[in-house]
Amino acid sequence: MHQPQHALRSALAALRGPQLLVLALALGLAFAWFGPAALALGLPFALMLIPRRIATGGRKRRHSAAPGQMADMAATLEHRLRAARRARHPVLCITLAIPGFDGLSPALGDRLVTTCLDRLSHGLRQEDALFGLGGGRFGVVPDGARGIDAAAARRLATRLESHAAAGLSGIRGAENLSVASGFCLETQPGARGARAVIADSLAATGPPPAPAGG
Repeated sequence: MHQPQHALRSALAALRGPQLLVLALALGLAFAWFGPAALALGLPFALMLIPRRIATGGRKRRHSAAPGQMADMAATLEHRLRAARRARHPVLCITLAIPGFDGLSPALGDRLVTTCLDRLSHGLRQEDALFGLGGGRFGVVPDGARGIDAAAARRLATRLESHAAAGLSGIRGAENLSVASGFCLETQPGARGARAVIADSLAATGPPPAPAGG
């Protein structure tokens, strides 16, 4: 359900530039032919095409993510895996989750997801990919993991975990919640598919297993 709407919004955004150019030319010709009255006729169409920047204070968000983007993340990661296989460098997948998210009210859950996505977006580079996976889970596919090792991957995951968790402290009802992070570093890209890599990373966000033998 989300993907057709996302595709439609993307198509309209892509057409906005050509639409404005055509509208400007049409208004110029109409003004030359009919005078100032033509501007009043064209104003409603211009308002429809002007980007809606008032609500965001004129600031463009660095990353855009919506819940339920597991397929998008898998496609992005698969592309990175193919490219890394040719270049012979590792690929990193990071996931984060809010434990106990399923027991929250829908309103609180939506607010937490929005807050975490915003916090995470400001902790990433423009070329990194951020995804909302639904159920209080998030995915990150950093760009350019060449030369990264497990220790560096863990530090990055922990830093993103802190970014997301910092946004929860000021929300009523979320005082006792936390954010967990996990990662999967593929040192030999191509041996497994993207969904298997994501599954391993999500599994790593859970609590550590209890020691054997009690």
